[in-house]
Amino acid sequence: MFVPADEEVDPVLYSLGNPEIEGSVRFFVGNASLISRKYLVPRDRAIASIRFWFEKNELGEEVKWTSAIF
Repeated sequence: MFVPADEEVDPVLYSLGNPEIEGSVRFFVGNASLISRKYLVPRDRAIASIRFWFEKNELGEEVKWTSAIF
């Protein structure tokens, strides 16, 4: 998930792996919750995206982004 500094100007964006996939998985950050599998991206692409963000301070093309809630 990408949360911009100014949410009034920029939307909150979520990674988008496979928009056709069904189901959910348990995700744990402080508390366990279920998230759509649509948000999951392969590990290597996620790491590349994080690396690009730190190097360029912008979202790269390694991961597709969406503001849709599934």
